[in-house]
Amino acid sequence: MPTIRTLKTGVAGVRGVVGDSLTPQLLIGFAQAFGTYLDGGVVVIGRDTRPSGEMVRNALVGGLMATGCHVIDVGIAPVPTSIRRKPLPTAGCFRASITVSESRKCFTCTSS
Repeated sequence: MPTIRTLKTGVAGVRGVVGDSLTPQLLIGFAQAFGTYLDGGVVVIGRDTRPSGEMVRNALVGGLMATGCHVIDVGIAPVPTSIRRKPLPTAGCFRASITVSESRKCFTCTSS
C-alpha cells in the first residue's frame, strides 16, 4: 500500500504534520531559502496558540537569522496582524511576514 504524503507545498504555503512531514530541519531549510530570496531585511513572524507553534517559530527564526534577516516576533496574533502591509509599531517597515497557523495556510509568506 502506498504511503500517504502529508507534506503539501504550494503558492499558499506549506502544510504538514508536525513531527512527521513538518520537521524542524525542513522548516529551517524553507526559512533559509526565503531569507536568501529576500537578501536580508526585517521579517515579521506571528503564530496561533497551538503547542507546536513555538517549535515552528524557533526553526523559522533560526533559518531566517542564518541568512541575515532581522526577525520581529509578534507572538500569538491573528493572521491579519502579521500579514498587514502597513508598518507595525514594533517592526516599522518590514520586508516580509510569516504566519504560522493551523488553517489551510500553515506557513504563509508575503513579500514586497
